Amino acid sequence: MTSTSGLDRSSAELLLTAARLMENRYNERLRELGLTHASLRILATLDQLGRNTQAGLAKNLRLQPQTLGATLNRMEGQGLVLREPDASDGRTILVSMSPQGEGAYTKAAGIEAELEAEAGTGVEGLRESLAELVETLGAQRWDNPRGAGPEPAELPEHSRTA
Repeated sequence: MTSTSGLDRSSAELLLTAARLMENRYNERLRELGLTHASLRILATLDQLGRNTQAGLAKNLRLQPQTLGATLNRMEGQGLVLREPDASDGRTILVSMSPQGEGAYTKAAGIEAELEAEAGTGVEGLRESLAELVETLGAQRWDNPRGAGPEPAELPEHSRTA
């Protein structure tokens, strides 16, 4: 593939750019439903798992609990999710989809197929490769008890941060 700038782009750069462009398109379409790509992922996970703890959702979504908490605060304010203490352990918060969230999720269900159709051919085969990549990279990040890959001393000189 030839880039329009005449410069070769790395696979990582292309992947990041494609992801950003797709997320922007998602967000444009989802905005009218009061959703973002992040909130749609949360609703989809709640649809699959049902009511769940905030910690359980964070783990399933491979998000930091603080990031999820901020998004859930916005979604709760919009009436898309409900949060309530677990009856057996009041310190644990259970999250569920509200009726308004269920309606928004149902309306949003067709957006992914529309965006894939607009993206053109090859998206179906790409999905399997991307799912494998996400699984591999996610396992390296989230299954590593220290959190994220090699120590800075193990990184190449140009990758180290101050």
